[in-house]
Amino acid sequence: MVKKNIFIIGFSGSGKTTVGKEAAILLKWKFVDIDQEIVNQTSKSIEEIFKLNNGNEYFRELEKNTLKKVIESEEQIVSTGGGIILDKENLRFMLDNGYVICLDASPATIFKRLTLQSLSSNNEVRPLLNSDKKLETIIKLKNERNSIYKKADYFIATDSLNPLDIAQKITDQWIKVSC
Repeated sequence: MVKKNIFIIGFSGSGKTTVGKEAAILLKWKFVDIDQEIVNQTSKSIEEIFKLNNGNEYFRELEKNTLKKVIESEEQIVSTGGGIILDKENLRFMLDNGYVICLDASPATIFKRLTLQSLSSNNEVRPLLNSDKKLETIIKLKNERNSIYKKADYFIATDSLNPLDIAQKITDQWIKVSC
């Protein structure tokens, strides 16, 4: 039997965390943010982890271990990091243990959202977007990942939707597939 979890995947800036929190409220489920779990367990920011020697490799290992731990519970909305799907085993874990929803947005929308986030008070640095050519980097990485994102159970284009509308789409889809 498939565990009752919803995993939200997608590129950075697609709205995974914001939408995940809203969907968890609507379903009355627990919200789990994989990146925040990693920050809590290491007492380091994602940016600090990436700056370590072999930081990307170390982060991906933490990410996989955290995902395995999270999968042990049910009735969770799980927001993942944008690159979690780079490890095929992670995607398999999610597909085998819940319903995977991919949030998508155009590169221009992602660029705009990440720029606005960088101006906010809780300025979260996106390690893979530390470049002068952010839009080009977004386009390149998104193109590399699109074929993997398409393996999700359900796909939502978020460009013209607000977080609550997206969360409602998630809960409506969950009700449809879980009955």
